[in-house]
Amino acid sequence: MPFGKKGFGRRVSTLTVALAMAAAGWLFVSTTPALADTGGYPCANATNCSSKFGADSWCINGNDISPYGYGYRNCTDYVAWKIQQVFGVTLPKTLGNANTWGPRLKQDDYRYDSSPEVGDIAAWNTGGGGLGHVAYVFAVNGGIASLDEYNVRNIGLFTSTRTTAANSAGAPSEYVHIGPAFATTDSTWTVVNKTMGLISVFAEGPNHTLDDYWTTAGQPWSGPLTIGGAGTTYNTSY
Repeated sequence: MPFGKKGFGRRVSTLTVALAMAAAGWLFVSTTPALADTGGYPCANATNCSSKFGADSWCINGNDISPYGYGYRNCTDYVAWKIQQVFGVTLPKTLGNANTWGPRLKQDDYRYDSSPEVGDIAAWNTGGGGLGHVAYVFAVNGGIASLDEYNVRNIGLFTSTRTTAANSAGAPSEYVHIGPAFATTDSTWTVVNKTMGLISVFAEGPNHTLDDYWTTAGQPWSGPLTIGGAGTTYNTSY
């Protein structure tokens, strides 16, 4: 079963992990939130087509629905893309509008609660003109989540300035835990073997151990496998 389902997902803190895997075709993927004003979202160039498809519609090649199954430049499409980028998890195309994401992901047995972890989907089941809202949690400080999100003001743009504080976005209906909590790029590395198609996530365990989770495309996640003791700097080559 994927990360974030019952029994998985925990907070990590700083761990220095040096992994030298270039010789075997390994590629490091940073989990730092994108700093560009598009949030790294590749469909930010979709053009307004609201006159054809209604409000909050943007199109590429005449289509307003992306390959992820959601409207271009909407909060849902951005989060679906972001989750795939960070965790390699392709969310169902049948989650509907943002107001039904939380309930439907619950039905799929993903963990959910009111405590944010980095990598979560923050889901508001109300608001947004009745359609709700979803955002990606890129940082947590004192129980307050910082958000990467799209289309907050119905203009199809990326923002990363809001939090779940009462004077900002406010608390969501739930946080859905998709993957292991990432604190910083110093504590977690995602590693991709391009030849084997293997995705591994190395994260700090509860006692400052090095834990490995792994998957291949379309398969459930496995792990954790503890591969080192507490307080150790690892230098691994393949």
